Amino acid sequence: MAAIKRLKVGVIGCGGIAQMMHLPHLRELEDRYEVAGLVDVDRARLHAVADYYGVSRRLTSYEDLLDLDLDAVLVLTGGSHAAMAVAAARAGKHVFVEKPLCYTAREIDEIAAAVEAGGVRLMVGYMKRYDPAYRYGQRLVRDLEDLRYVRVTVLHPASELYFQHHVFHPPAPDGPVPTRELGHRMIAAMASGPEEALIREVLGPDASRERCSALGIMLGSLCHDVNALRGLIGDPEAVAHTEIWNQGLGVSSTLRYASGARASLTWTYLSDLRDYDEEIACYADATRVRIVFPSPFLRNYPTRVFVEGSEKLSDRPESASWEKNVTVSYREAFKEELLHFHECVVEGRQPVTDLADSRADILLIHRIARAAA
Repeated sequence: MAAIKRLKVGVIGCGGIAQMMHLPHLRELEDRYEVAGLVDVDRARLHAVADYYGVSRRLTSYEDLLDLDLDAVLVLTGGSHAAMAVAAARAGKHVFVEKPLCYTAREIDEIAAAVEAGGVRLMVGYMKRYDPAYRYGQRLVRDLEDLRYVRVTVLHPASELYFQHHVFHPPAPDGPVPTRELGHRMIAAMASGPEEALIREVLGPDASRERCSALGIMLGSLCHDVNALRGLIGDPEAVAHTEIWNQGLGVSSTLRYASGARASLTWTYLSDLRDYDEEIACYADATRVRIVFPSPFLRNYPTRVFVEGSEKLSDRPESASWEKNVTVSYREAFKEELLHFHECVVEGRQPVTDLADSRADILLIHRIARAAA
């Protein structure tokens, strides 16, 4: 059996998602990946994480990381990733980038030009698309006849409520999670500084604080569900309606499809209850498929697929309804996407969640935000 090619990668960003998911899985996949360098602007965190994972190259500048002999770069910071993705592609490094890829159409074009010029692969980290249960449900949904309606619901508590069972370097502070305050921080982050400038580039200089906050949240969180929905049923022909409420921490939108089907999406921040609720439910005349996702901060907690149908009874005129609850796998979606990225780099495959796929997500989210009154 031929040896698996081991990729030398640099990691930009040692924060929550890097420590909870990506770095542990890179270690588990050490036959495929060698972490050759880490970048973080927080020196204490950088050295604590590097000590734990045994990484000697520790940098506070991603530009310096790109001078190393690397096959690929993982961009795991928050916000828009355009500048880092462009720089990595221009340096000839393959790029794995956490969502959102970026915020604006202008940034997408700049990234596309850099990727083409560098001759590299770029993959966006929509881990749900690599979830074995999602893929199972995807096959069922694509086989549905007469799909009428899709309901996407995200009831999002403070993410930090799911952090306490993880080990962080350096250790996270003890004490209660300031859940309400975290919601206000989200609103403030989208309405000031570099985030605001990019959001207003999309919505215009006179957009309200509420709309700016909502667009930022859609790009940062609801993008997962927009991408998953597009992976199930494709692109809508129109955004029929959008409503924003709760200072931008609540969004509902209705999408219209050429087939006549409708999809409704609702994302709302319910800060205090540690019960993350995310579901994509697809309804046809005779069959229903619901994909129910766990919190993204629980490793190896399975996504579940519920299938409903009916069957004729031999001794009665009416049909009987049934429901099947399917646990497809305990394989972790974050790990599955890293396996796919390795295949794309080594075998020259096109990522499932590539730049074109992310472009479609971002432009659809722009349309959803602009449809708000």
